[in-house]
Amino acid sequence: MSNTNRSSTTTRLSRRAVLAAGAGAFSVGLAGCTSSAGSTAAADGPVVTASFFSFYDFARVVADGTPIQVENLVPTGLHGHGWQPNASITREIIESDAFLHVGEGFQPWADRAIQTMDDDGVDTALINAREGVELLDLAASLDSEEEGVGEQQGKDPHFWLDPQRAKRAIDNITEGLVDLLPDAEATLRENAQRYKSETIDDIDASYQAIFDAADRDVVQLAAHNAFQYIGARYDVRMRPIVTNLAASGEVAPRTCGRPRRSSPRTTSATSPTACSSPAVPRDS
Repeated sequence: MSNTNRSSTTTRLSRRAVLAAGAGAFSVGLAGCTSSAGSTAAADGPVVTASFFSFYDFARVVADGTPIQVENLVPTGLHGHGWQPNASITREIIESDAFLHVGEGFQPWADRAIQTMDDDGVDTALINAREGVELLDLAASLDSEEEGVGEQQGKDPHFWLDPQRAKRAIDNITEGLVDLLPDAEATLRENAQRYKSETIDDIDASYQAIFDAADRDVVQLAAHNAFQYIGARYDVRMRPIVTNLAASGEVAPRTCGRPRRSSPRTTSATSPTACSSPAVPRDS
């Protein structure tokens, strides 16, 4: 194969791989934003209620083979940021043995539930999946040339999309479950270690290989802007087309940036949204 043909094939493969990774990352991110409620199947063990699907899933894997029951509180089609549960959810948390949450400031309803338990002296254990995790600024990996990037303030809560930070969350969850059921410590730690080494490390290596092979270093996001941590971990720039960070609500043309043709040194990956409307100007 000639160098020209080899280069063309490499470009096609790398772009396809990046698109596949983007779809995979989008599904992972969506797992935390549009999740389905569920629970593990243990019968009479301690009950852990989780405020967010991603960490419910982590806990479910770590608790596998133990009597611990893990329940996801967020119903199908709702996300963790702005959901307003009714009083029955707070009662469910209070009646559980442990509440797995994402740290202060991410889910106001969870913060209020924790405050209620503190005020009432409830002994439900708290497991903070975010304990010790350093959060990035919202604009940490955004393309600095994009309009409005400097206006992004605060911290990005989507840390679990970085495999290494996800491993810290798994460790936090494991410690909480060990405290809850010390007799299951060996199984819990074995499950956690296997999950990190066989699943999370594999995801990390796959992402690294994809971005190393790609000949572009910008990812154009036509979806919920939740992927800063991927950009920071793998040294790629995020160029959001949807400028509103919120996952809820409909995308309107006014929230869409103008997609730009990437330079030869950038990687482009998009997914369809309302920004595909003909009303939005596009490069020819």
